[in-house]
Amino acid sequence: MKTFYLYLLISFGYTNFPEKRIFAEWEPSSMTMIRWSLGPPPSLVIELPSDELLYVLVENGNQQTQAYTTFNNWGINIDNIVFIKTSNYTHWTRNYGPKFLIGDESWQFIKQQFNGYPKKNGCPEDSDNNMIFVDCKENEFCNNQLDYSELGQFYI
Repeated sequence: MKTFYLYLLISFGYTNFPEKRIFAEWEPSSMTMIRWSLGPPPSLVIELPSDELLYVLVENGNQQTQAYTTFNNWGINIDNIVFIKTSNYTHWTRNYGPKFLIGDESWQFIKQQFNGYPKKNGCPEDSDNNMIFVDCKENEFCNNQLDYSELGQFYI
């Protein structure tokens, strides 16, 4: 057992951790981002703002009013809701929304380059069929590799 701990200590000593990184979805967080109209089940949406901030992406004032009214009718803690007006086309905000880039003393939103619609479904012809998904408007799109800004452009 001592050998294991010694190996662990040495390996961490030689490992270069990145100065900034995008946090994993399993890590603890103090906020969550979703899109209106909802993709997650109402029970989850009701639970989230009771413990943390809930950022809700809306495209316009009408969607914000709809979301606010629905959340209020469900008894959601409105004080923990933050609306962000932005264009969006899918409720998969974890995959296609802005990313939170975190560092030792900082955090920021970064904008990513989504490349899912330029072809029929956005996938190369020789791609795996498991990469092709369908959005809520029945449009096919490709769950391909996304491009990230190396400069960490601000999303908002």
